Amino acid sequence: MRRVADLAHAITKWRPARDKSNPDLLEPFVTARQRDDPESVCRIEDSPFYIFRASGQGLVDVVERLIEEDPERLTDSDIKGWTCLHHAAARSKTKVIDMLIGKGADINAVDHEGNTPLHVAAEKKSRDVVRHLLVNGADGNIKNKKEFAPIHVATMQNHPEVIEEMAQFPKQVDINLGGHNGGTPLHLAAIFDIPEACSKLLQNGCKMCIPCNNGFYPMHMAAKNASLKTLEMLLKQGESMGYTRAQMLSFCDRENNSPLHSAVNSGDIASVEVCLKHGARIDVRQNDQATAFHLAASQGTLSIVKAMLDAHKAACPADYAEILQARDILNMTALHRAAMFDHPEVVRYLIQEGSDVNAQDSEQRSPLLLAAVRCGVSSIRVLLSSGASLAIRDSEKRNVLHFMVMYSGSILSNMELADICAKAQMNENVNLLNQKDISGCTPLHMASEKGNLRFTESLITLGATINLKNNEDRSPLHFAARYGRVNTVRRLLASDWGPNMINEMDGGGMTALHIASMNGYAKVVQLLLHKGALLHKDYMGRTPLHLAAEGGHTQTIRLLLAFHINLLDQRDKKSNSALHTASLANKPFACEMLLSYGCDYNDNGEDRSPLDIAIENGYADVAASMIHHERWKEILDRCSHLYICPLIGLIQMLPEVHKLVLDRCLEVANTDPGALEYYEKYDFEFMQVAHEKLRSCRKAIKAENTSKAFKDFKPLLTLNTMVKYGRVELLSHPVCLQFLTMKWKAYGFMFYMFNLAIYLMFIASLTGAVACLDPNLQWHDNQVETINGTRFSSSFFKNKTKVVRVIDFEDTKGHFIHFNIVYVAIFVIANIFKEFFQIYEQRLGYFFDPVNYTEWTLYVTSGIFVFPLFLGNLTSLQWQCATVAVFLAWFNLLLYLQRLDSVGIYVVMFLHILNTVVRVIMVFSVLFIAFGFTFHILLINDRRGGFYNPFISVIHTILAMMGGWDFTSVYVEPHQTGDLPYPYLNFFFLVLFIILMPILFINLLIGLAVGDIEMVLKDAKLKRLAMQVEYHTDLEERMPTWLLRKVDKTDLTIYPNQFCNGVWGQTLSALKTMGNMFSRNSHFADGASGGNRREYEAQDALFDEVGKTKKRLREVQTQLDKQYDLLRLIVQKMEIVSEVDQYDEGEEAEAQPSVAASSSGMKSSFFETARGLTRQDSMTPRRDWTRVRSSVVVPAKVLQQMTPVIRKDTNTKN
Repeated sequence: MRRVADLAHAITKWRPARDKSNPDLLEPFVTARQRDDPESVCRIEDSPFYIFRASGQGLVDVVERLIEEDPERLTDSDIKGWTCLHHAAARSKTKVIDMLIGKGADINAVDHEGNTPLHVAAEKKSRDVVRHLLVNGADGNIKNKKEFAPIHVATMQNHPEVIEEMAQFPKQVDINLGGHNGGTPLHLAAIFDIPEACSKLLQNGCKMCIPCNNGFYPMHMAAKNASLKTLEMLLKQGESMGYTRAQMLSFCDRENNSPLHSAVNSGDIASVEVCLKHGARIDVRQNDQATAFHLAASQGTLSIVKAMLDAHKAACPADYAEILQARDILNMTALHRAAMFDHPEVVRYLIQEGSDVNAQDSEQRSPLLLAAVRCGVSSIRVLLSSGASLAIRDSEKRNVLHFMVMYSGSILSNMELADICAKAQMNENVNLLNQKDISGCTPLHMASEKGNLRFTESLITLGATINLKNNEDRSPLHFAARYGRVNTVRRLLASDWGPNMINEMDGGGMTALHIASMNGYAKVVQLLLHKGALLHKDYMGRTPLHLAAEGGHTQTIRLLLAFHINLLDQRDKKSNSALHTASLANKPFACEMLLSYGCDYNDNGEDRSPLDIAIENGYADVAASMIHHERWKEILDRCSHLYICPLIGLIQMLPEVHKLVLDRCLEVANTDPGALEYYEKYDFEFMQVAHEKLRSCRKAIKAENTSKAFKDFKPLLTLNTMVKYGRVELLSHPVCLQFLTMKWKAYGFMFYMFNLAIYLMFIASLTGAVACLDPNLQWHDNQVETINGTRFSSSFFKNKTKVVRVIDFEDTKGHFIHFNIVYVAIFVIANIFKEFFQIYEQRLGYFFDPVNYTEWTLYVTSGIFVFPLFLGNLTSLQWQCATVAVFLAWFNLLLYLQRLDSVGIYVVMFLHILNTVVRVIMVFSVLFIAFGFTFHILLINDRRGGFYNPFISVIHTILAMMGGWDFTSVYVEPHQTGDLPYPYLNFFFLVLFIILMPILFINLLIGLAVGDIEMVLKDAKLKRLAMQVEYHTDLEERMPTWLLRKVDKTDLTIYPNQFCNGVWGQTLSALKTMGNMFSRNSHFADGASGGNRREYEAQDALFDEVGKTKKRLREVQTQLDKQYDLLRLIVQKMEIVSEVDQYDEGEEAEAQPSVAASSSGMKSSFFETARGLTRQDSMTPRRDWTRVRSSVVVPAKVLQQMTPVIRKDTNTKN
């Protein structure tokens, strides 16, 4: 046993590398740690892989014994997924196979690749094993993961004997089974050129007429893959099977490609010759009507073309020339195809064989035009030498020069171009240079558009007319200016006709300067201005400055104004200046530049100023740029025919821009906010429109017969507009708050305290009159009762009209009561007249304010209570009215407190929540009534009498929600004594009431009152500010102008850290510090906090740094441009030809500065960014160095020699 273990160990260590990866071999054995101990030795039989090795070696007894010891080994597999049956099939061990099948092994078991034992046997060329497996019922149609069945494996391995054996079992093996992509075994034999397998497959019934999933037949695959032997075998065997050669060679795939098409696509001449040898026709057409001859001409293999044409001559000697004129779906001949793909040898051969050199396709293009389209220089030369016509033009009337410029560039030398033009002129009387296409463009137009400098130079040298115009009256100069071809423009202007065409107009009245300005090509504009371009207007009255402003090209604007400053204020036919045009096009940087140049700020023909246009169209960027300009006050001072004044339009349409106006009205000291020198200066110039300005605007607008009404003209117009449109963020701005504070301190507080004092006297008089009425006085009715120590007439509470008492006005108390009722009566009468006056002023709007109903109730009840007291009488009705009047008087005092800054916000929030609660209660009052009537029905016999009446029952139910229900006496005690009627129904409705009302309803009220506190706070802030605005507006409408001028201020400077000296000043300073501490945590503080202000300052510093970085980048770009020009000058002096000199890449259009946000979705962050908005010019377009294809290395010595010359040329140029 020890020797056996040693032998196994040696086999494991010494086996070759190719056997180590073979799963047929055993895995490494576990050696004994102590070889001298026989009990610790691992036996070979104990290895789980021993049964696989035994199966491969044909050890039937060993395999059978191992299976009997462990029946699960029959289905075990190795690392490849092979079972014992796979190993036996691979080694052709039929006895082991019989034993395994007899033990119940799965004959169709698959490994990890999906291979069955039959796959393995077919691959190993084991014909006996294949027969054995098929006899025992193996399925021959199972495909592995590569979609190959055993018949496919046998075909690819070229095992004809195995194929023949499988063919003997047609029920188990489908010899026409489709595998990968639906290919049959015959397809595989055709692909891999296996004639033996092909022959055997055909002999055993494999069909040639079955296509794969891609529509290819075996004949196509053989021709496509240049499988000559298989192709001949297919043709030979096909004839023996009854197929004719014509049938076999006429099989077509999905695109109607014949085998000859496939052979041509393969590019193998032998495959083509085989097909031709067996009678394949070259005129068979595919779906695009192209023949195999078209394909051969497209590929450009001359030998194939010759072979096909020779075979066709032999087959059809009478009409062989027809194939040369055959057309595809595009009406192209084979010559078109050869010329299009630049195959000069094929072109020459086809012409020699008789192809029509001037044949035209569906677009009327000849082979010469197609060769020009595809830059086929060699084919062009062959066609020209063969007499191709130069007069042929395509369907759009373009000649060969048009196509050379459009697609090929400069593909011919100047000499060749001259010969072509001369030949066309001499032979066909055609002037190719000036011939126009369907749009009226000559080749020079195309060259100017494409920027082909060499071709442009050649055309001009050959005599092309440079001032010809197309159908839109545009010359080549217009085209060059349109696409920024600065070098082309320079060359055109340098010609003899250049000075005469520089100011020519197109169909719209635009010159080249107009077009270049419109597209922002600053270098072209500069060149044209230097060459003497005049500043005409187009047919719409627009100057080049209008067009540059419309495109937002600031660099172009600067160039135009540097040459002709008089353009600045010129108007078009609609009386639009360049500033109006820039505003209409939403170009903020152009607007800012024009304003910086000092353009006039006037209205256009439609009575619209530039700011009006920006507001009307919602262009926040343009409006922001104007507000940030130094002329912003001039812009805002101008009256607006559309919005009365621009500020009103900003508030209505662009509130975020109006916030910028308010920001500019606030000037903060550039010091520490805690320093004594720190100040805040508020400019109130634009907070209200002065009366004089309103009158001047009214006169100006009425004088122009404008229909704008001035009913909205009133004091504090801007603030009232903010209130009207709900602009809380504007009303809460520090400038607005300080403006209202100034108004309040100037006159508002005085009038408010005067009104409050009068009203407090009214409350005191009313309350005092009620309190001083002594019930101990004599009543006319002597039936007086004493209740709780107070004497009342018993009939006083029973008769509302009859019982009265007499008041004695002679004593001291009577005098006090008399004074009170007199004051109350005067107050009531005065306020009733005031209410009538308000009805006259407010019209229907008066009746929509619930406060007016409260005041009317107060005045009426107060009057009913007071006026009968002058006669000394007091009735029950008066006493009831006194109750209502006192309550409403004190409640109305709460409304007076809304105007105070310290407590007003709380009062407004209280009223807002009260409104919500009332609406909710009105909705859920249905439940109160429902439960009230329910308990009245169920507890009508309650001894306490709480539910004897429906009304009392409803009131009792409402009180129960607040905990006012005695559960013991109402439910428990009657239930114990048996006096509670319908106990189950009573308790059911009681539980339902507890769930719906005290729990659900109360929590709903709390949620509505507290849950949306942010919205309540916002609405309350708006309402409080709106009341302040309304209050000051009413006062100013009634105040005399002289008084208003005296108390009003246009600006205000505040030093928040400076107080008066002494103890009082120090105390105020300490209180100020404490107030600042509390205001940081206050949820109701208005205006911008110190943190926000510091954030703005930090953003301003960041924008300054960004501006400096942009300036440095512009300087670097300028230096790069200078170095580029210097390098080109060096190259020119060294006479080095570069493609850059042949092709005018043109100038890149002037880059538009990016805007942080669109006008429709503007966020506040943009307007913080706009704080740092400065005049920004477009940088010079960056050179595209990747287009310089010829790298030039200048030696140092040459550079030293060239330096004096360069300096000399530079000085001369300057």
